[in-house]
Amino acid sequence: MQLRPTPVALALSLAFPLVFAPAFAQTQPASTNTPAAATAENPRQLGELTVSATRTERSVDAVPSTVTVKSRKQIDRRDARDLKDLLADEVDIDVTAMSARFTAAGASTGRGGNEGINIRGLEGNRVLMMVDGIRLPQRFAFGAFASGRADFVDLNSLMSVEVLRGSTSTSYGSDGLAGALSLRTLSPEDLLVDGKTFAGFARLGAMSVDDSKQATAAVAFGAGDWSSLVQASVRRGHETKTQGDNGVANSSRTKANPADIDSNSVMAKLGYRVNANHRLMGTLEYRERKIDTDVLSGITAPPANGGALPATAVLALTGHDKSDRTRFSIEHRYEDLNATWLQQATTHVYVQESETRQFSYEDRNTAADRTRLGTYKERLIGVSSQAQTQLANQRLSYGIDLSRNTIEGVRDGTVPPAGETFPSKPFPDTKYTLAGAFVQDEIEAGTSRSFPRCASSTTSSTPRRRATAAASCRCRTRP
Repeated sequence: MQLRPTPVALALSLAFPLVFAPAFAQTQPASTNTPAAATAENPRQLGELTVSATRTERSVDAVPSTVTVKSRKQIDRRDARDLKDLLADEVDIDVTAMSARFTAAGASTGRGGNEGINIRGLEGNRVLMMVDGIRLPQRFAFGAFASGRADFVDLNSLMSVEVLRGSTSTSYGSDGLAGALSLRTLSPEDLLVDGKTFAGFARLGAMSVDDSKQATAAVAFGAGDWSSLVQASVRRGHETKTQGDNGVANSSRTKANPADIDSNSVMAKLGYRVNANHRLMGTLEYRERKIDTDVLSGITAPPANGGALPATAVLALTGHDKSDRTRFSIEHRYEDLNATWLQQATTHVYVQESETRQFSYEDRNTAADRTRLGTYKERLIGVSSQAQTQLANQRLSYGIDLSRNTIEGVRDGTVPPAGETFPSKPFPDTKYTLAGAFVQDEIEAGTSRSFPRCASSTTSSTPRRRATAAASCRCRTRP
């Protein structure tokens, strides 16, 4: 069937462009052949800056890698609970997490929480995750024990989030085979803007997806060459709702198991400006997360023929998990953009301790009840230093990374598996040493013949060709 316009509709369609043409003509720019120059009335919007791509501040559009940058405003606007919510809409990025359906001695499904980041199909310890340049604890799983990585981070303490897709092995090491997640925490300067000596914020929030409530507050002070910041957050929540509608208390259950999830975070920073070129910053950070789960899906379903339950049938199963991370670091920053050879240098010395402790109790029919206690600990001590030299049309970046990680794990409980005794170790106590050095040379040629002395001005140049050469030497030893 063919539709024909009525005379009234035809007249309106012809009159519409004639009536509004003058208004459209007034709003059109005078010329569209070239981009409009930046003026006070029409300022140019600078692009996002990334540090993880080349370990130097560059515009996202000026690096060869695909980088996602989330600023503080974007994090607040998203109002995400965790990294999974924050990165939910990003292409090629997924934070692995499942509903808790673990057992006392066998499966660990969902027990690790937000286990880590998957970048283009690669995940686990092949994705580098850092907070202020310090590596987060590694992911580990054995039997019913599962320790994730992404829940060691409090989004309320972050200033920016960067996700780099693609290998970063040249600059960071082989644990960046799939990509890197770089997190930067708040500093006093982020709040003390425009000459302020006191600033802060407070925020309350609630979410229906897990019936959670949170409270966050931060305050910063400045006095002369000293500055400080204290930030704390508390969250109380429950299990995340799923699409399951079967709420029976046995293995046929499809609804999420009841859980109480509590998390607490606190961070304190103290900065001192030695002079115009040197600055010191000390950071103390603590993060803990507790989960109490009633694993109804682990209860044995009654026999279909109405017979008696077997002796090893599970009547009740509960889990009590706790993970915490403590970090202390000292940062020295040097910056003199007018210096001849060394314009910037940053050095970190840090100590980080983390522990994951998971306990489960299984009430069985007539067989002996079982308990399982698993612990995983890391103690990381390290130093990293990076410097930058800018020549006429070159930028040299070079640095070293050195860290020593002591890793321990213990399995304990009652009624151990056949042939085993408790306590036992899933792996030998390990001291893991990482040492690396890198040198990177960026050469730029084209309309801009020299590198800018400040990162924000990189967006004003339009180079025709950029060549980046990087060389690194990294080794790992396990004494």
